[in-house]
This record gives sequence, structure tokens and C-alpha cells, in this order.
Amino acid sequence: MQTEHRNIPEEIPVISIERIDDETHASDDNSRTRKLVIALIVIASLALALIVAYLVRKQWQRHTDVGVPVSVTAKQNLHKLQNPAGPNLPPRIIADSFIYDDACFMTYRICGLNQTDGKVYARLELSEPDTADRTVLLYSRSADHKADGSYLASIVVQGRSMPYVAQRYGYMAMQGNSLVMGISKSEKLYKYALDNNGSFFRQYVLLSDYSLPKYYDLKGEQYRNAYATTDGDDLYYVKTTMKMRMEDFAVALQQQGFRDAVYITGGDDYSYYRDTDLTRHDIGDIQKYPHWKWRDTIPWLVFRLEK
Repeated sequence: MQTEHRNIPEEIPVISIERIDDETHASDDNSRTRKLVIALIVIASLALALIVAYLVRKQWQRHTDVGVPVSVTAKQNLHKLQNPAGPNLPPRIIADSFIYDDACFMTYRICGLNQTDGKVYARLELSEPDTADRTVLLYSRSADHKADGSYLASIVVQGRSMPYVAQRYGYMAMQGNSLVMGISKSEKLYKYALDNNGSFFRQYVLLSDYSLPKYYDLKGEQYRNAYATTDGDDLYYVKTTMKMRMEDFAVALQQQGFRDAVYITGGDDYSYYRDTDLTRHDIGDIQKYPHWKWRDTIPWLVFRLEK
């Protein structure tokens, strides 16, 4: 009996090339997707960082920008206040005047401040000086106040902070024989006066680094006053002899060569100064002396001789 031999074909392994290609394509697609997602995350992160940086910068500008160039920073003025190095001048008030655009302006230069051995000191006082007080070289108004006794900007009277609302960017800070004036939103000098028994007040900016603000808050024509400094840090008290607009007053100060100026309230209020012989010279109408209405509320800026 013959055995039947049958030709059984050998099994040939089949490799699915198509399946491998599918997996490779899927892997490539996933890789590209991951790269795209990472790129989008990086771009979004950079965009967010730029937006945050822009907002921080705008916030900082809002905090520091006063709308005009600044000749001396608050930090520099703090150093000046702590390290007086002014010219060695005898203590006195030099009265003078100038004319601009047919208007006359009175000026009172305060000498003897900011010296290591100075004999003049400045501070805010809530009692109006007596006309017989021979230690007073000159005094004037300073900050504005409301009917309820609060002040219209941050203020320190001999180390004591007073209640205030709103804010202004011009300031004067003083301690002992040192006095500085500037334009800033910073409260460095306010805090220094508070901690060192000094005085500090704020007022409207009239002039900053020889530049005029874009607008002025006070309108109409009134008698105007200011403290102004030159490039050499000479300090002047300036008064108009006629009513005028605030911006016209600022232009006159600019044209006269003053560098910085802050407004002083009071209009044609009475005050006085003393010459080298300590003779009193009235500024304004003495019939308006003393100021009874806001007694113990008005902060007077007083320049005194050391006893």
C-alpha cells in the first residue's frame, strides 16, 4: 500500500509593513502635536510675561510719574536734607522785585539755610508768629486745609502727622537747618520728617526743572504766592502784587530763571520779614493780622534765627 505524499506549502510569515507605517505616522503626528503644544505654551507664556511687564511698568509710571521732568529725585533730596552743604551765607532775607509782562513780583531770598553751622532753621508751626518775635526772619502760609480741619495733602508738623485727604506732588521738607523742595509722589521725605521731628507739606506744582505742567487745577485770577528755587538751590518766597491766573504766574517764574516752584496758598494774607537789623517789614495788610478764623489750624512755614 503506497503512502500518498501531498505537497503542503510552507507557511510564509507575513509582515504587515502597512501597520508599522501606521504606527510610525501616528508617532510622528504625536511628536509634532507635542512640539506644537509646547511652542504654543512658550508663546503664550512670553506673551503673558510681556503683558505683565507692561502692566507693571504702567503701574510704576502711574506711581512715580508727575507729568513733568524732575530736577532732583526724592532720594537725592533726602541725602541733601541729611547732609547740608549750602553756601556759607549770613542769615538774612534779601527783598527784591522783578517785572514781567507789565506785572510786578516781590521776591524774598532766604539766606542761611542748609549749612553745617547754619543759624536759620525752618519748620511748620500751628500758631501764627507774634509781630514782636525777633527770632522770626520770615513766615508764610503753606498747605491748604478743609473746613473740618483736615489737610489737602500729606503733612507733618514737627514730627506729628496731621489728618489729610487727597494728594499733591510738590513738596517742601525740613529738619533743623536743612530744607529741600521738589516734585515727587514718593513719601520718603514725609516718612523722614515723621521719624526725625521734622516738618513736611505738599502743594501744587507750578514749575519743575524749568518745565510747566500741562494744566493747573486752580482757575481764575487771584493773588498768587510760591516758593521757588534756582539751579544753585537758592530759595525764594515770591508774591504777586496783582491778581493773575496760576499759569501766568508760573510762566513769569520760568522766565525769571527759577528751576522749581510750588504754590503757596493764602493770596494776599498778611505776613512779615525782618532785615539784617531785625527791623520788621510787613507783607500785606497788617489789619488782617492775626488770622483768628483758622487759628491753630493754619500751618505756618516759619524761618527762625537760632537763639
